[in-house]
Amino acid sequence: MKSIQYTVSFFTYWHCSSGVVGGPDASNTVIKDESNLPFIPGKTLKGLIREAAEDFLPILYGEVFSRQFVVDIFGPDSNAFDYDNQSSHFANATLPAPVKAGIEPEDTTLLYDLLASTAIDKEGQAKDGSLRQIEVCVPMSLTAKILDFPDKPQYLEALEKCLMGIKQMGSDRTRGLGRCQFSLIQNEEA
Repeated sequence: MKSIQYTVSFFTYWHCSSGVVGGPDASNTVIKDESNLPFIPGKTLKGLIREAAEDFLPILYGEVFSRQFVVDIFGPDSNAFDYDNQSSHFANATLPAPVKAGIEPEDTTLLYDLLASTAIDKEGQAKDGSLRQIEVCVPMSLTAKILDFPDKPQYLEALEKCLMGIKQMGSDRTRGLGRCQFSLIQNEEA
């Protein structure tokens, strides 16, 4: 088994929701760790990469390989966790340690911005009560690991193709948020 490390590089503002209302400033905030730094939950990444595998791999490698890859990496069922048939573990994507070390607590606010939007009626006027603001993260790169990845060269190649196929993530993608690139950065023996 191997540990696979990869980068998620954002080229635009992005938003992975915390599910928490931000009070008067934002109707939706981004998920943050205990140091007020943004991250992407491993569960979110696992689902996104699984979706890419299910979309791309049958075309590239055929149905049999695709099904086996999905089961071996993500588990037999996307809606259930089978403790007897554990798959690879997807860690959270976080800022790289050297970047984190260089951010002072009072500077974390520089990693975020607010975007406002409103609904427009037929006459071109803003609808009453429709103003919404969401908190977004500025463009940045985060790193993550996949632990217990099977030591099969064709699986690593397939994973890289899945990662290359992901071009956006997070909410409000139809409004231009979350344009990104995933890329492998190193392989480590576990």
